[in-house]
Amino acid sequence: TSKLYILVHEICLRFEILSMYLLSISDDTLKKYDEKMAHKACSQVMEPLLNAYMQARTRAKLGEQAYLSPAEPSIRRYTLLLLLVGGEERKVFEHLPTLPAELLKHPA
Repeated sequence: TSKLYILVHEICLRFEILSMYLLSISDDTLKKYDEKMAHKACSQVMEPLLNAYMQARTRAKLGEQAYLSPAEPSIRRYTLLLLLVGGEERKVFEHLPTLPAELLKHPA
C-alpha cells in the first residue's frame, strides 16, 4: 500500500463526509438526499483505507518502509462517529478493539 493510495482514500473520505453535511443542511437537497447511500459511499472508501492503515502498520513493525499517515487518528475518529450516526453502535464496540494502542492514546 503506497502513500498515494492512502492519501487519495483520505481525500475521498473527507469529500464524502463534507458532501453528507452539505447535502443535509438545505431543504432543497434534503428531499433528494439518501442518508443510507451516503453512509454506503463512506464505508466503500473507509474499508480499504482502514485496511491500508493496518498494512502500513504491519510493514512498519517489520522494519519495512511504510507511510504512516498523520491523519490516521482523525480518520479513525470519523469512522467511529459515522458508525454512531449510522445507528451501528454494535459495530463501534467491534471496531474499538482493533485500534492500535498508540491511536487510543493519541491526543488529537
